[in-house]
Amino acid sequence: LYAHNDLNFNFDGYVWLAFNVASSTAYQVYVKILVQRHSMNSTTMAYYNNILSIPCLALLCVLHQEAVHIPKLAALSVSAKTIVLASSFLGYLLSVSGFLLNTLLSPTAVMLINNSNKFVLILVAEGLFERSLTTWSLIGGITAICASAWYSFVSSDQGNRTFVGTKKV
Repeated sequence: LYAHNDLNFNFDGYVWLAFNVASSTAYQVYVKILVQRHSMNSTTMAYYNNILSIPCLALLCVLHQEAVHIPKLAALSVSAKTIVLASSFLGYLLSVSGFLLNTLLSPTAVMLINNSNKFVLILVAEGLFERSLTTWSLIGGITAICASAWYSFVSSDQGNRTFVGTKKV
């Protein structure tokens, strides 16, 4: 329903989309396995995840010839450096909260939250910026959000409302 009226259908784009979905799913399942296997808190998991991403970042930096711009960072104004540091800190907090979420919910629930979040951002962008969605795409996005919420609030344990995948306390 969401992509029914996709006017810019591109097979390569959908192949990359399928690769992204498969990779994201594998990542969520693997993180859940790591969370259960190792007794690390979310801060430690985020720390190691971010440290392990540095080689990939360095390789991409070299491949795309971005390394020549690194010395320019020193010339940034104090306010620009503050914005970079603040966004880095917020990114780290987001990473920590993501790992905390992985300790509390199933990989399926985490994927639903991530995808619902994307649809909400699309809808907010539609309201703030130039409209790009068709009516059918908008209806499809809202349907996806509602379906995610419905899945998350499935009844269990004799009718009590609980989130799917949460730990029993």
